[in-house]
Amino acid sequence: MSMTNSEGVLTQDAFSSFNARAVPARVLAKDFIPPFQFATLTRRAHTVIVGPRGSGKTTLLKMLTPEALRDSDESESLQGQPGVGFTGIFVPTDISWSAQLDAYRELGFSDSQASSLVYASFTTAVLRAFVSAVHQRVTIQTQPRLLLVPKLAFEPSTEASLARSWADSWGLTLRIPSLLGVRAALSQQLVEIGQFATKERHLSVEDRGKRFADHPALDRPLMAELSAGLDSLESVSPESIGERWALLFDELELAPAEIRAELLRSLRSVDERFLFKLSISPFGADLDQFTSALSAMPGHDHDEVSLSYGRKEEGIGFSLELMAAILARRRHKPDDLAFVLGPSDFPVESTVAVPTNGSTEARRNRYFRALYRDDQTFKRYVHRHSQSIEEFLALEGDSRAQFVRKVTPIVIVRSAFRIPDDSFAAGSRRYKTRKNPDIYRGLTSLATVLEGNPRYIIGVMNELLDEAGQGKIGGPRQTAEITRAANRFRALLTTIPAPVVPGIRRRGLLPIIDMLGTFFRERIVADDFTPDPIGSFIVDSHVSDEILAAIGSLLNAGALVYVPEPGGVAILTSLRGKRFRLNYLLASQYGMPLRLEREQSISAIVERQRIKGDSNQPSIFEILGD
Repeated sequence: MSMTNSEGVLTQDAFSSFNARAVPARVLAKDFIPPFQFATLTRRAHTVIVGPRGSGKTTLLKMLTPEALRDSDESESLQGQPGVGFTGIFVPTDISWSAQLDAYRELGFSDSQASSLVYASFTTAVLRAFVSAVHQRVTIQTQPRLLLVPKLAFEPSTEASLARSWADSWGLTLRIPSLLGVRAALSQQLVEIGQFATKERHLSVEDRGKRFADHPALDRPLMAELSAGLDSLESVSPESIGERWALLFDELELAPAEIRAELLRSLRSVDERFLFKLSISPFGADLDQFTSALSAMPGHDHDEVSLSYGRKEEGIGFSLELMAAILARRRHKPDDLAFVLGPSDFPVESTVAVPTNGSTEARRNRYFRALYRDDQTFKRYVHRHSQSIEEFLALEGDSRAQFVRKVTPIVIVRSAFRIPDDSFAAGSRRYKTRKNPDIYRGLTSLATVLEGNPRYIIGVMNELLDEAGQGKIGGPRQTAEITRAANRFRALLTTIPAPVVPGIRRRGLLPIIDMLGTFFRERIVADDFTPDPIGSFIVDSHVSDEILAAIGSLLNAGALVYVPEPGGVAILTSLRGKRFRLNYLLASQYGMPLRLEREQSISAIVERQRIKGDSNQPSIFEILGD
């Protein structure tokens, strides 16, 4: 499926089809809306980009390449952005490397021989990406403002000379003496490495070590090969001397440990012409090796860029910008976003200016009055601060902020989901068994639910706009699309391997999510009213290894969101002592407010749900339906 249709409308599916890995950089650039993190990425410094699935890591890396920047002068969204003072070399992780490594071992190759074959493929792929980046530079006709490197141009004879030099240095059979000829030769070398491995299966094991040692493509050090290639380029193009070249390694968590180890050695290279910009998922026990290696390199800074938002105010601005851009593609004015989606019930805790009207306050007051009537514990809370609900709603200044505005999100979800006291029967649930009410609809609520995640935003907005045309999108339609997106995300979680967790009969990651959602829903909706209920958790020292493994998988998938302390690092090599919450897309399906709530230790949550048997209760999806 293409990125845009004939009208330039973003069309990719939220959870499957849309994957920037398969989209050319020039196409991505056409619709790129830079988040605030993009400015950090353009610095001439080593950078680690941290984010879960669909958070935009690949797009950000591709936007640093000459191919993406060549038409940047024509992009309104890139006006005012800082320039890129290096040439980006995009290197996607080939997920087949891990499969190849296992296959080679199963075919009888030793660990070192299997690693040598995969490492050769890795090195060849990086060299091919380097040549592609040079070719992108050469083919740019007019140097764009954002690409802050000298224009690169060759006479045909110079290009042929450079191609032959690279072919000699890298042991290639060059048929056409050009940049594209070198790239083709590197592609052929990848094929030959596979053919060599296939042939070796049928040859004697005794002489295999010698044949591996004699093969010209095996065990060549990556950075030495790149440095030699750059030396050759500078010899024919003196204007490129001293330039920086950024190796943009994407999805490193998918690479085999041997490749990550080699990259770790490469990070300690002394060739200061190269920068490293690495994209990884939030958690990995071996990621401390990368951060320590980056930090230890003399003369270089090391930046961390996080693409997840522990606190919603950090990501809502980007959500609104991308939503407005998608709307503009449908021939709306960007300012129409508030008209199309309408106001939100939940108050906005953000510096982003969003329109409100008198009906918003009136709706919120109705939630307060309904809960005051139906919930005796909330009624007692109101009477601690006023004589009546009307007097309470009329509070002003600091009292209003502390006692009314602070509890508004809790009041909304309790009023929407809680069974009134006078109709509650002993032993029954305190939750209304009906479809989700339309409390999560509206501009800022939808922006919050979508978490600043480009894949969520593109998918949900296009689904909504396909039906709405130029008109408003009603609350029920927005709510249905949120639930549909949540169901698709849950389906994605079922594809991720998960350990068996003692005390939870159902296997997989979803029971962990349901356990947390059920616990938080009970604390927020069913228990006595409190302005500060539990709605997040801390991984304490008593949690089992199985739960730890599940939390790590859920974090990398984006189902859980890390809530760092101020100044905390984005990369996690240990989960213990860290705070997490459900992502708001899933949290909305458990009747939770769209804000960060008080934390509880995960071991206490697991134990309480085990005793109550709630870990095996149906989820709200089963209670309320799709």
